[in-house]
Amino acid sequence: MEIGSDFADKPVSDPLHWQHNNVGFWSRGESKLLREISAQFPGHWIEIGAHTGWTAAQIIAGGSHVTTIEPMFSSWPFYNRFTENLAEELAAGKVMPWSGRAEWYFEHWDGADGRK
Repeated sequence: MEIGSDFADKPVSDPLHWQHNNVGFWSRGESKLLREISAQFPGHWIEIGAHTGWTAAQIIAGGSHVTTIEPMFSSWPFYNRFTENLAEELAAGKVMPWSGRAEWYFEHWDGADGRK
């Protein structure tokens, strides 16, 4: 089964994205399952390791909102790819990107709305 990569358009020599060329999306079957689970458990989800938004898009398609945690959001080219992929969802307030490591996020999390 071939899984697409959001950075397949980047050359292996690209100093920022080369390590992400082989990072793939979830398969269509896995994505459908995630959408169905999101529909069964609507609310605010937290996604750790958002990459460029494929799974966040599936969670949102199921009817939920999502906070995405991704250390690579500190890289503007990487973050820009995420915002290109989820432009409509960002504009609608359905996704909240957070740049940093998961433990940094949870140091400030109160368990209710995601922030202290």
